[in-house]
Amino acid sequence: MKLTAALLTCLVAVGAHGANSALRPQAAAPCTVAMTKVVNCKSATCTSGKAVCSACVTGFTLSADKTVCGATNCKTQAANGMCTQCNNGYANDSIGFCKGCGSTSSATIGATSMSVPGIANCAQCTLSTTTPALSCTACNNGWWFNGKTCTGCTDASAIAATQVKNCKTAVCTGDATPECSRCMPNFSLVDGKCIASNCQTPDENGLCTMCNSGYFLDTANGICKGCGDAAALAATSISNCGKAKCSGDDAPECDQCVTGYSWVDGKCSNAYTSPGTVYTFNPHWRLQLPLNNKGQSCGGFCPGCAASQSGGQAQTYGSPVWYLNKNKQIETYVTNTGCTTGGSESARAELRQNYEWYYPDVEMAKMTATLTVKAMPQKANPSCPTCLGTKVAVGQLKNIGSGELMMVFFNAKNTTSAEVFAYVGAPDGAYEAAQEKGINCATKALHPISAAGKQTSIALGEKFTYTVTVQSTKAQTSLNTANITLTVVHKGVTYTDTKTVDDCFYEAGNPVCFKAGNYCATKADDGSTGACQITYDSMPTTSIVFNNGIAPITTN
Repeated sequence: MKLTAALLTCLVAVGAHGANSALRPQAAAPCTVAMTKVVNCKSATCTSGKAVCSACVTGFTLSADKTVCGATNCKTQAANGMCTQCNNGYANDSIGFCKGCGSTSSATIGATSMSVPGIANCAQCTLSTTTPALSCTACNNGWWFNGKTCTGCTDASAIAATQVKNCKTAVCTGDATPECSRCMPNFSLVDGKCIASNCQTPDENGLCTMCNSGYFLDTANGICKGCGDAAALAATSISNCGKAKCSGDDAPECDQCVTGYSWVDGKCSNAYTSPGTVYTFNPHWRLQLPLNNKGQSCGGFCPGCAASQSGGQAQTYGSPVWYLNKNKQIETYVTNTGCTTGGSESARAELRQNYEWYYPDVEMAKMTATLTVKAMPQKANPSCPTCLGTKVAVGQLKNIGSGELMMVFFNAKNTTSAEVFAYVGAPDGAYEAAQEKGINCATKALHPISAAGKQTSIALGEKFTYTVTVQSTKAQTSLNTANITLTVVHKGVTYTDTKTVDDCFYEAGNPVCFKAGNYCATKADDGSTGACQITYDSMPTTSIVFNNGIAPITTN
């Protein structure tokens, strides 16, 4: 085979350049750190033919976009990557590195690298350029800077640093000024100071010089103590004092003696003062006390009661169930296990009107009493320790010989809410006579309401006044009718209700009379225990105006 001149020329040319000539791809030039143009870059890689920094030299951190190697823990870097402002918790050294505030590590001081002690729990600091020392400017939250170190907020020095007397705990936000967060017992935090609680007039140190009413001043400690505190009773210097009265100063007064004692000649004595030393009983009232059918008291609780029934004897009578207190008020105390007189279901300490009258002959009859129910028997109820569910009769309109025509009750649901209401019921004889006439005699209830339509709600220990009014309507009708009204005044609000009574409630030949006092209507056999304790501000008042020419009768 013969080669042409052209083919021969081509083969010679290929042999001259070799197999790896320009016909093959050429290798890329290596990427260098210099090519990244990143100051403080340690190593580089090539990406799409471009040099990219992959790691920084020790002490520097590569940015997310791999374009900057800045000093580690730095917030703001200079063009050379050295730090001009470190992150919180770090300080600049002499050449622009960031030294941790809380750890011991090396830093360049001047031109020398040396170990610099950290300050534990320091959040912000500065580094001296001449000595290996940090200066803390702010501690972590919950710590405070005492000038040298960061100290815990529970430390006594933190409480002292608040400069608040009687401070118990402080709150620290990292600076040098802890704030008081809670005061010692018997003190309250007011405008950054610990002031004696319940204090009316504190001094410059927060100690009290005059307490609020209802508290007494403990001068030794400059604090106010409650009047129910044992210290208040002790401060009265009255033996057998059961309740103190405090006016804010350091001299509580004995307001009430313990059961079994009464106020006599400036002390609590078991010789009871008769209310008759202040009020007149005879001839208008007689006293009824917790006796049995033989005129005997229960367990000696009411000594001499049997001899104290008439008005004259009641004038000098005093006992644990009936006595005059320090404030010249009448105290009544009747247990629900006390003896009862014949026909009575519950024990009583009551005043009964001596004058008996017929309500058809009366134009208007009225009885008013101001009182405070202090205690009531309580039914066992573990789920409701404040529940009472008991009642006491504080007033009556009695039909002589046939039972109560009307009873006014203080009905206590619990210690904070009781309703004052009344029942009006037909006497036995009137009921039978009405039944023969075909008249249905239903018991009527009076539930006084206010102008706003609300019923009474009275707590134990709150004063109220009730008035029972009987007003004849005989002039308008041939029946023996009358309007009976119960009015209650409590905390300045008046509550009232009226019912009309007729032949159902009038028994010919049987007069009526008013009664007021303490008829402890909750019996022990219903599961309740305790006593009814009632304080009357003064004697109940009565007035009777007749429509038959008889002169009016008024008692007070």
